[in-house]
Amino acid sequence: MRLGVDWDAVRVCLRRLVGARAGGVAQLLRRARAAGLRAEAEAVVERAELDAAGRCEVNEALLALLAAVPARVPVAVCSANGRRPVGRALARAGLDGRVAAVVGREDVERGKPAPDGLLALLDRFGARRARTVLVGDSELDERAAAAARVRFVDVAAVGVRWRSLA
Repeated sequence: MRLGVDWDAVRVCLRRLVGARAGGVAQLLRRARAAGLRAEAEAVVERAELDAAGRCEVNEALLALLAAVPARVPVAVCSANGRRPVGRALARAGLDGRVAAVVGREDVERGKPAPDGLLALLDRFGARRARTVLVGDSELDERAAAAARVRFVDVAAVGVRWRSLA
């Protein structure tokens, strides 16, 4: 799924909040936490993500792959986005009943490429690393999979056919 968040606008709001002239979203969120402004900063990001979740895109090829996975096999999402926006996007795609768990940005201290989110999901399901696959679309996903010692499959290998849910 792609949320299509306007990250430039989010950066502008976060920079204003923490009084910074530069910095990426992750860096600005860390600064906000250090300044005691975590809730305010997370609210800025979540508003943008929730808005974007209402007009997200879904990868039809990945949906087809998920349809082929037996229902007894748990499917989870580990995202750099927040849990609520991911949940909204999954619901729009009709996947909220298929995805057993979501680990979002707020659930881990260190985001990707750190393995924290994946390790939390492995623990939650008692999953074995040798039987776990991360399907991802970025170098951060690949590095997180390597750090968690799970197999990585680039979504491009599955196929990419985006469809808007707006």
